[in-house]
Amino acid sequence: MLWWRGEAWVLDGEGQGYRWPDYIYNAWMVDLQASQLYDPFRNPLHGFVVAKLGRLVGSYNNAAILISSLSIWMVVFSSAHTVRMWVGAVGGGTVALLIAMSLPVADASQWGNLYPMLAGGIALCVWASSYVWIKGKGMVIAGFLGGYAWAIDPRALPFVLLIVCSVAWNGVRKRAIGSMLLSLLLLWGGYSLHDGFGMASNHHLKTDDYVLAQKEVVIARMNSHNNPVLTQKCQNVDPEIVFTPQLLETACGQEMLQENLDVGVPRQLTLPIFVVALFSGFFLIPGKLWVGRVLIVGCVWGTALISFATMAIEERYMILNTGPMMTVCILGVMWILSSVTPFRKTSSLIAVGLVLWGWSLDGTRQELGGTPGTRDSPNNRIWNKSARFVQRKIPEEARFLDCSAQSVNLSLLPQKTIDGIPPALFKHMMTSGVAEYCIRWLSRPPSDHEAYFGIGPMHWQDSSGTSKPHYEAVLKALESKRSWKKVGNTPYYSLYRYNP
Repeated sequence: MLWWRGEAWVLDGEGQGYRWPDYIYNAWMVDLQASQLYDPFRNPLHGFVVAKLGRLVGSYNNAAILISSLSIWMVVFSSAHTVRMWVGAVGGGTVALLIAMSLPVADASQWGNLYPMLAGGIALCVWASSYVWIKGKGMVIAGFLGGYAWAIDPRALPFVLLIVCSVAWNGVRKRAIGSMLLSLLLLWGGYSLHDGFGMASNHHLKTDDYVLAQKEVVIARMNSHNNPVLTQKCQNVDPEIVFTPQLLETACGQEMLQENLDVGVPRQLTLPIFVVALFSGFFLIPGKLWVGRVLIVGCVWGTALISFATMAIEERYMILNTGPMMTVCILGVMWILSSVTPFRKTSSLIAVGLVLWGWSLDGTRQELGGTPGTRDSPNNRIWNKSARFVQRKIPEEARFLDCSAQSVNLSLLPQKTIDGIPPALFKHMMTSGVAEYCIRWLSRPPSDHEAYFGIGPMHWQDSSGTSKPHYEAVLKALESKRSWKKVGNTPYYSLYRYNP
């Protein structure tokens, strides 16, 4: 189903997903050992894996697709096995199908960013915590998986704390102090990797700066949302109240919460949110391993509710919650069925009904916008078409610079197209530093290899801010250099070869 609905494991070399060029650029910086240029907002594990795997498979974009496809498969498989451990195979199969039915989840199999990897790490944390509670062992592997999730991104922290609580409780209860301490050491090792894998020591943002940057992202999204009412009400929101309960006291916060409950969450969850919440509550019925069940449900829903109440929910945020929420939902309904003797024989029938119900709501989810958005993105289609065009036209050993802001150099990685360390070519507009680099390339191209230069038409470039003047300067420099000859073009791209 992930292949059918999301093209999982399809290695087409295309860049997809939210700001995928940023993540491919970070991987490039790891490969170049340019430790100070790695984005300090992000942990370096994803970039490191993309860079190393990209070398093996011959494409950074394909490496990112492999990582995302494997990670989304982890979400489905680990969620299914979590439910199976608690309530049996019927529940496990049900949650696997319901998660895979979510088009945004399936679509994430092709993303080039770290969100699928983070979703996989979070799902593994829920699985590891469940394993510790049910089996009374596995503390060391739980610590390793918690460290892995923490190394991906600090937003895994609530689920890392779930592992800490599960390991500490069971370690003390079973007097497995050695395993408990080793588990916690592995967890801390994951945290320490935020300055590893090619990032310069102490280059990562401090906590206050990280929160401030995340606030800016949330505010920017609310100010450009496709809900015009939300955008209008949030245009003057105070950044200081973002991520605080005060936001919900404002018209902006109330509209944002309503948008999340009406559109943002329903378009990704396979079942209605009120049903997911109700069924999750059934897993809290007092009884066997009640403390563990409370911790799991509390972590999953606590994290989800904080997300719903503090930001406009996007696909990339919701895929972090979809797997855990559907997991505790099915755990709850199957737990109550197994606890009431007359209902035990109906579990298979209920499971089939839930799957069919989820499938019947597919059209509703698509109407709300829960469809694969990355491959339908006009920008991504144009960028990937331009990259394929350039790849056909230039020799493998050629030197090439893309100055169209279409991320073509990044799509060609690990092919070496530029000598030395480039400027931040992942930017989606022409900055002054990139413009100067492009003009220098036009004036003094590499002399020891064939040199090529790519650029898009003026109407392609963003005309706001400082972007347009810089782009015009590059076009003017190109027009003044008669040694650059056009060798091909598409409606959105022109390729030139240096011919002195």
